[in-house]
Amino acid sequence: MLNRIGRVTSRNSDGFLRAYESMAALRESIKDYFLFYNTKRTQQSLAKQTPGEVYFKVNGLKEAA
Repeated sequence: MLNRIGRVTSRNSDGFLRAYESMAALRESIKDYFLFYNTKRTQQSLAKQTPGEVYFKVNGLKEAA
């Protein structure tokens, strides 16, 4: 899983894998990327919607504010 995260993150952000100061910094970076990926980055395969938009529509839930 981390290999995939690293590849996706490096391809879509700065182009390189980063060295992190600590595990906490790595966790924070991964959390930020998942938040971006699920709420901001639209997907062609999801008709230009974000994964979060699709998830909440399919499950009949309201998105968190």
